[in-house]
Amino acid sequence: MKGKLLFLIIVLLIGAVITWLYFSKIKEEKQNNYKKVQVVRGDINVSILSTGYVQPENRLEIKSPVSGRVEQVLVIEGQMVKKGQILMIISSTERAALIDAASARGTEERKKWEEYYKPIPVFAPIDGTIILRSVEPGQSFTSQDAILVMSDRLTVKAQVDETDIAKIKQGQDANIVLDAYSERVIP
Repeated sequence: MKGKLLFLIIVLLIGAVITWLYFSKIKEEKQNNYKKVQVVRGDINVSILSTGYVQPENRLEIKSPVSGRVEQVLVIEGQMVKKGQILMIISSTERAALIDAASARGTEERKKWEEYYKPIPVFAPIDGTIILRSVEPGQSFTSQDAILVMSDRLTVKAQVDETDIAKIKQGQDANIVLDAYSERVIP
């Protein structure tokens, strides 16, 4: 019984010494983590992250005066265009039917009718951005369909947390990153 008691006391003493050494080493490491740095006056940059959506300030639907078929689309969504730039080439329903019938008679006949009966170009009425392209080459449309939608100015509406509102001032710079173009930062 005395041997067991003595063994227990020795084990407890060894455990206490090991615990004391462990905690004194941790305390020593914590004290050595500080380093001196030079204080420098400068600006503090604060970034406020927010989510939102892009919407057109002015929206312009481009419709064809005649029903027909799209022959060629020369723009993509997001592209900036200038007033008077050709956006697409279309054929009226009559021209499309005539060209299709001529194609059935051979390439020479088709070329002859394409020379006589020219397709219709669709021009950009204003400087702006193509925000919607709702037709593809070969697709038919009516004169009621908006074949393209443009905007002269896009705006971003974002939700900002009320705790961050005081950090925002009129005229400050902002960077926008779109989900579709996450590698591109728009100032």
